[in-house]
Amino acid sequence: MNSLIQTLPKAELHVHLLGTLEPYLFLQLAHRNNIATDYATVQEVRQAFKDFNNLDQFLEIYFQASQLMQTEQDFYDVTLAYLKKASQQGVLHAEIFFEAQTHMPRGIPFSTIINGINKAINQAHNSYNITALPILCFLRHLSQESALKILQESLPFKDKIIAIGLAANEHANPPSKFTKLFAQAKKYGYKLCAHAGEDAGPDYIWQAINELHVDRIDHGIRCIEDPNLVTYLTKEQIPLTVCPLSNIHLNIFTNQQDYPLKKLMNAGLNISINSDDPAFFGGYINENYQEAQRLGLTNKQLVQSARNSFMSSFVPDDQKNKMLQKLDDWIKNQKH
Repeated sequence: MNSLIQTLPKAELHVHLLGTLEPYLFLQLAHRNNIATDYATVQEVRQAFKDFNNLDQFLEIYFQASQLMQTEQDFYDVTLAYLKKASQQGVLHAEIFFEAQTHMPRGIPFSTIINGINKAINQAHNSYNITALPILCFLRHLSQESALKILQESLPFKDKIIAIGLAANEHANPPSKFTKLFAQAKKYGYKLCAHAGEDAGPDYIWQAINELHVDRIDHGIRCIEDPNLVTYLTKEQIPLTVCPLSNIHLNIFTNQQDYPLKKLMNAGLNISINSDDPAFFGGYINENYQEAQRLGLTNKQLVQSARNSFMSSFVPDDQKNKMLQKLDDWIKNQKH
């Protein structure tokens, strides 16, 4: 790993908790919760995590893995394992998606999920000096009504959750399907973000901006197909949380040379680099920075991505400024 990437202070703004479930933990949770799986070894699980070619196939494996998470301890263990790894890769702060809709229909209480995550966040802060905030992420292939019910269930834990998000298969599930959910969440004081412009095109990004009034766009890489959108995103500096390894593994762009990350960085968009589902896509945040470097980003642009990640985070300004100061100190040290 390039030492610049390894030591660069950064934030991670786009990572799904379930997507950090490493094969060894997969088997550990299956054994602990007495759940039969098709896999006997870590290597078999690892191979299963690679056996997909598009978003639909990935989501099928992803939701199978979700069945293993049952107890507060499970959520604690998975969260802590991710935060330990992230802290080793220079992450000062992480904002983590969790999808209650994959767990609550199985009888897992909302309190079990958020309490396990929050205890791990507190432990990681003490042990690894990393901060984190959970984002309650909704699944767009499910109904707005089911999302609104879970939004209500989240309110007693609102002090532990920073934002809501929207993920899963974009096709036939546009952002406009969830206008009431996002308006309600905004009234409750949540920050807003949504996956858009990953598997679907620029229209979904426009909808997320104009109809959901999001603070951040997750992915957004297909904005390149609409020059007017690129201009707007640049002018307004709406953050895009881009995940190179994810997009490449899911064949969002069939040819790697067509991947527009460098063009968008050169245009001045507010882009940060993130890992999405690192256990499935072959790398955590530093491997994604490394991929961005292979795609043509300069060291200066990698540093800009880190700066963007702090500026685009949902933390208070005083914490933002402290993280930016750490980045500035790191830059000074690089020059000596």
